[in-house]
Amino acid sequence: MCPMTKVSTYNGFSYFKFQSELGITNHLGGLQATRRLAELCNISPSKKILNVGCGVGSSSCYIADKYGCEVMGVDIYKPMIEKAIEKTKKRKLSHIAKFQVADATNLPFPNNAFDIVISESVNSFIEDNKRAIYEYKRVCKPNGYVGLNEVTWNKPNPPHELQNYLSYSTGIKRILTCSGWTKLLKECGFKEVESECYHLNILWQWLEEVRTLSVKDLSKAWLKFFNFYLRDKNFKNYASKLYPSPKTIINIIKYFGYCLYASSGEQTSS
Repeated sequence: MCPMTKVSTYNGFSYFKFQSELGITNHLGGLQATRRLAELCNISPSKKILNVGCGVGSSSCYIADKYGCEVMGVDIYKPMIEKAIEKTKKRKLSHIAKFQVADATNLPFPNNAFDIVISESVNSFIEDNKRAIYEYKRVCKPNGYVGLNEVTWNKPNPPHELQNYLSYSTGIKRILTCSGWTKLLKECGFKEVESECYHLNILWQWLEEVRTLSVKDLSKAWLKFFNFYLRDKNFKNYASKLYPSPKTIINIIKYFGYCLYASSGEQTSS
């Protein structure tokens, strides 16, 4: 989960700067959702993949390693890209997984450059997410796939308190329902949109994120967290308001989830 335009800040503290310091980025559904999104987009060794909002490169490395295909990961935040390059070198995937700084709304690639474009928990953080999706369409081949994993309201009319909490805690700009995301993709020129929606299991999500880290990396992350908390007053103020009330937790379970969207086939010329 990483923004591709404006970096979210809270009283001078950058949530995504903290993520890059920890070397951790995540998205709802974890690696299981990435596997399924890859299946929906028919990723194979011969395909050229663009991963928009790649964060520290976990999904890019997974796809490159599993399928042996060429992957380009982009993120607007340079420290994320630096961490992604480090991860790729450690996993000996530098020959097929590349990374560079780029903005989702202005991708530095020619038309029809990729077979598949994916992004995971990215577009809800972008002010002009329609422009970003137009960019995905532009750089994707006409018969290719665009695949999104996006935070989604599983029920309409979520409480304002819940919306405010998620906006504060993560910097999310806009969350849509499944029909809302599908409509947006079709407005951007995709004829067919396949979707699969899931409710959020908070405990499973936490365990999935922890599972992807080694004991050493997890220990480093906690040490950095406490260092930030003790030394950065902006972060301390931010962190002190992160713990949700029981009512908010219930509403997260009730309303909040994620959906996988795969748009394929010949696109319209919107």
